[in-house]
Amino acid sequence: MVLLGAHGSIVSVALGDSVHVFIPTTASASKHVVVKHGDGVVVRDFSICEAHKLLATVGDDKTVKVVNIESGSVVLSQTFPKKLTCVKIVSSTCDSEGCRVVVGDRQGFVFTVGTKTKQVQQLLGHTASLITGLALSPHNDTFLLSADRDEKVRVSHFPKTFDIQGFLLGHGKFVTEIVTGTFPSASAADTETFVGLTGSGDGKLRIWELPSCRKLSTVDIAHDSSTPLASIAYSPRTGLVAATAENSSVVHLHRLTFVANGDGGVSVDVEVLVPIDLTSKDTDPAEPLVCAFDAQDNLLVVNPAGAPGTRFASFVPVRGSEKAEDQSAAGFALKPCLEGSQLSEKAQAINSSLKDSALNWGTFALIVLVWFLGASILCQHCNASIVTCYLLLVSFNICRRLLFNTGPSRVWRDPNTESTLFDKHEVAVDKRAILNNLRDRAAGNKKRKVAETASSKSGEESGSADKKRPNP
Repeated sequence: MVLLGAHGSIVSVALGDSVHVFIPTTASASKHVVVKHGDGVVVRDFSICEAHKLLATVGDDKTVKVVNIESGSVVLSQTFPKKLTCVKIVSSTCDSEGCRVVVGDRQGFVFTVGTKTKQVQQLLGHTASLITGLALSPHNDTFLLSADRDEKVRVSHFPKTFDIQGFLLGHGKFVTEIVTGTFPSASAADTETFVGLTGSGDGKLRIWELPSCRKLSTVDIAHDSSTPLASIAYSPRTGLVAATAENSSVVHLHRLTFVANGDGGVSVDVEVLVPIDLTSKDTDPAEPLVCAFDAQDNLLVVNPAGAPGTRFASFVPVRGSEKAEDQSAAGFALKPCLEGSQLSEKAQAINSSLKDSALNWGTFALIVLVWFLGASILCQHCNASIVTCYLLLVSFNICRRLLFNTGPSRVWRDPNTESTLFDKHEVAVDKRAILNNLRDRAAGNKKRKVAETASSKSGEESGSADKKRPNP
C-alpha cells in the first residue's frame, strides 16, 4: 500500500514496510531518508513531527515505532494487544521530556504513550468498531477527532478525552478519511474555530465547523454510493480541497470560501473546479490516487499504478495573471518541475522508489512457468511423494509473497461484502451487520417468549374457568 504525507517542508511516502522521507537541506536539494518499520510488515499509517524530526509508524505487528529521522535511532517501540490502524504525534506536547503519541486499534480503543516515560494510557473507546482515522485540532491540539466504521466521528477534548465535545453524524457509510485545518485568515472570526473534512464509504465529502460540530456542506465526489473516498487534502491558505475515490484516476478539486455569519458561525461556498484526470493506458483504477498539499500549497499526487517515472506528479496553483502551458483546472495548472529544483529532486527520488518497489509481473510469470514445468517433470519421472509436492507448494508461496511484498498491495475485494475497508487496504468484518443480526435475533427471541407467555397464560385462564364451572 502507498501513503503520502506533507508535514510542512517534509514530504514522505510510505511503500510497503518502509517510509521514504525527503527533508530539504538547501533551496534546490533534499535529503532522502528511508525508515523501515519491520521486515515484511506493511506500514498502515505514519505521522511526522517536523520540529523534532520524529517519525511514528504503525503496522500489522501491533507495534508503534517512533524513530529520529536525522540520527536513525529508535525513540520508542511499544507493542499493543491488538493491531494498530492509525497514529498521530501530538506536536504540542513535544519538549525535552519527549512527545506523546496517540494510536488507534482494530478493537475501537485509542491509547496514548510517551516516548520518554513509555507509559500507556487508554484515552477512549468506540463501541465494537475499529478506529479508521485520527486527527488533532490545528490550535495547540486541544481537540482529538477519532473516526470509526460506525459512520461517526467523535470530537473529544485532549488530553481529557472523557469530556466529549460532540459527534459528527450523518455519514452514509463508514468513515474513511478525516482532515482538519484552519479557516483562511479573512474568513474566521474566532481563532478557536477550525474546519473539518470527512470522507466516507458512500463517496461523499462533508465539511464541518468545529468544535461546534455543525455540518456546513456535503459534496458528492464519487457519484456512487458504493465507492469510498480514498484521500482528502486541504490547503488552508488557498481554501483548495483535493479528493480522490476508489476505482478512479481523477483528482477532484474544489475551492472553499468561508463567510462569517452574524451569529458568530460561518457558512461555506463550494466552487467546483475542473478535475485533474491522470488516466492513461498504463493506469490501473484499482490502485487509488493519494494526494497532499505541501507547505508551498503545491498539490502532490502519487499514482501507484501509473507508468514508471510518472507515478509522482506536482500541481502548482496559478496566481493572478500567471499562465501555464498545460491548463488543467481553473486556478490550477500542471507545471513541469524545473531541473535542479527541490521538487524535482523529490519527484525523481519518489519515482525511483516507486519504480523499484513496483511489482514485476514478467518475473512473476516466469517463476510460475518454471515452477509448473519443474513440478510436472518431478511428478512424472521421479514419482514424487506428497511431502515433495507440499514442499514445492511452500516454495512457490514464498516466492509469491516475496514478489508481492515488494510492491504496493492491492485492495482485495470480498465478494460477500458490499465494500472494502479502504483506509488501511484490507477487508474487515462488518461488525455493524453482526450487531444488527444479533439484535434481530434477540428481538425475535423476545417476541417468541412473549407469545409463549401469552399462550400459557390463556391456557391457565381457560383451565381455571373450567374448574370453576359447575358440573351438570
